[in-house]
Amino acid sequence: CSGQMAQLLSGTLPTGGNGTYQYQWQSSTNSITWTTITGGSTQTTNPGILTQTTYYRRVVTAGICSANTSDTVQVLVLPVIGNNTVTANQTICQGDIPAQLSGTLPTGGNGAYSYQWQSSTDNSAWANYTGGTQQDLTSVSLTVNTYFRRVVTSGPCSNNSTSIAILVTRPFVNYQIWSTQTICTGLTPQAVTGSIPTCSGGVYSYQWESRTDNSTWSLHTGGTTQGLSLGVHTQTTYYRRVVIKYCRCCCR
Repeated sequence: CSGQMAQLLSGTLPTGGNGTYQYQWQSSTNSITWTTITGGSTQTTNPGILTQTTYYRRVVTAGICSANTSDTVQVLVLPVIGNNTVTANQTICQGDIPAQLSGTLPTGGNGAYSYQWQSSTDNSAWANYTGGTQQDLTSVSLTVNTYFRRVVTSGPCSNNSTSIAILVTRPFVNYQIWSTQTICTGLTPQAVTGSIPTCSGGVYSYQWESRTDNSTWSLHTGGTTQGLSLGVHTQTTYYRRVVIKYCRCCCR
């Protein structure tokens, strides 16, 4: 991969001549025009870090014998992997399943890509995510903040995406309403009291709902306060309160 260290190029021990051999390695980017490699005077050579495809050959002399030039070898340099991004940060309620994490189609490498999603709870120590070997990732339910990233491999090239965060908010607590009442028809029940939900930060809003058949809920007109005042009742009625927390807690 571009920018990586190439492997050592091995050269065989020649035969013939006077038995004493001198070596000179040469390099080329087009296999036509050759340049002597500075310091390339040993049986083997280390190409070092490469950023483009390069060809190598070795010239051997031994005494008065004519120089012998080896066949060429190619060090194929692939472009680095690019366009490896994943989306997007999410906030979910504890125990919920986040939306699918989408990963772009990478570029670079040899054009064939393998994927490995990784997860972390601290955005530092990473572990392979079981089953996360596709371009996109469908996660399972989460109970703690979790970070995800995608590792893309193509030939000798590898690239880690920037991580994204799934923030897991804890459910509301202390969102009770009380209490059940029994009244005669035509009377007004006592106001229904609702507790103040517990969840740090943000702003609460309320919406009361009612039903008379214990199955279908309807918005209760004017029921947008912590407690609920009621009018005259002529039939058994059920009430519940929906609390919405903006913006870091969950709806209940």
